[in-house]
Amino acid sequence: MTSTLYLEYTKKIIALICKEIGFDGISASALDALLDATPIYIEEILATAHSYAELSSRTRPNVNDLAFTFADMGIDLNKLESFMYSFKHITFPALNEYNESHKNTIDPAFMEGKHNPLTDDEESEPFPEYIPNHMPPFPSTHTFKQTPVFPQRPEDPNKLRELNTEQTRLVEGNLKRLLMSSNNTDNVNQNGMLGSLSTELFPIVNYELAKLRQLRKKGPKPKRPRTE
Repeated sequence: MTSTLYLEYTKKIIALICKEIGFDGISASALDALLDATPIYIEEILATAHSYAELSSRTRPNVNDLAFTFADMGIDLNKLESFMYSFKHITFPALNEYNESHKNTIDPAFMEGKHNPLTDDEESEPFPEYIPNHMPPFPSTHTFKQTPVFPQRPEDPNKLRELNTEQTRLVEGNLKRLLMSSNNTDNVNQNGMLGSLSTELFPIVNYELAKLRQLRKKGPKPKRPRTE
C-alpha cells in the first residue's frame, strides 16, 4: 500500500468514526492529529502483543496475547465488542475505489532499442481481475525476457582451465594495483628497484603458474654426459 493511498483511506475511516459517535464535523488540524496518532496507537498494540508472545516462547501473537495487551492498556473487551457491533452497519470504503493509473515511468529516450517497454504489445494487456488497482505495475518485459533462468556454465575441461587462468590473472592484476596504491610505489625507481622488489611488494597468488614461469626462465636442464 502506498503512503498516499494509506492517508486517504485512514482519513475516510476516521471521519466515519467521528460522525458515528456524534460529531458534526472535524477540523483539518484535528484530523491531521488523529491521522498521526493512529499508526502510533496500532504500533503500540502490536509491539505489546509481540512482547507477550515472546514471553511464551512464540514468534507470533495469538488472541490471548491481544487480551493481555488490551488489559494493560485499560481496554475492556466487553465494551470493545459492543463498540464493534455498533459499527456493523457502516460501510467502510474499499481499497478498489482508489484507482491509480499503472503508468510506466521509464523514459522513452532511455529505451531506444528492439525491446521498448512502452511500445511492446504485451505491456498493453490489461491486468487480471484478481490484482487490485492500487498495486504497482509489472516490471518491463526487457528486464526478464533476455535473462536466462539458469546460469550457463561451460562443460569443456579446456574451457574451464582457460576461465580459471583468466580469473587468476585478473585477481593478480587487481591485487598488484591495490598494493601499488596502498604502498605508494610510485616513488620507486622503475629502472632497477621495481624489478628487485616485485616479489616483496606483489606476493604470488597462483603458485603453480609462478613455478612454470620460473622453469621457463631457467630453461631446460643441461644433460649429463654419459660415462662408458
